[in-house]
Amino acid sequence: MSPRWQALLPGLGFAAAAAHYGRAGGAENLLWICNVSCVLLAAGVLAANAVAAWTATIWLVLGLPLWAVDLAAGGGFHAHSLLTHVGGLTAGILAVRRLPPPPRVWPWGIAYGLAVWAVCRAATPPAANVNAAFAPYSNGELFPSYAVYFGVCYGGLSLAFAALEAAFRRFARPR
Repeated sequence: MSPRWQALLPGLGFAAAAAHYGRAGGAENLLWICNVSCVLLAAGVLAANAVAAWTATIWLVLGLPLWAVDLAAGGGFHAHSLLTHVGGLTAGILAVRRLPPPPRVWPWGIAYGLAVWAVCRAATPPAANVNAAFAPYSNGELFPSYAVYFGVCYGGLSLAFAALEAAFRRFARPR
């Protein structure tokens, strides 16, 4: 599959989400890390930038079970989410197989995740709580403060990101 076609799927995912939220309201929902990662993935694929493609794909892998849990808990299903979570991830896996493994992606991935969180914290309403930028999603009573919740969650995501990078290196085509 050519890079243009690989970039089309995550690009369509973001475009479909933008169209949905443009009609329904809630543009802040475009800042969910999976939506933003589709943009990063499309750009990375088109530019043959392995760091961008790998970073976006690993975040899409991390986001998939969170999306599934949200759906199972009664969260709203939107058809565009399939393009984002399944289509984007499929394109990302193809990109990871095609692009050479970059050296140490995890620092870039952690910085990218923090940047998306900071944008959400600065640009979205607290009631939307996009990417848990303001409060724990549930079971907040387990943590004495948001800072502790954020540290535990982001520390766990950082470890998971590093572990997924290691797994992707075994999965990626040797160069």
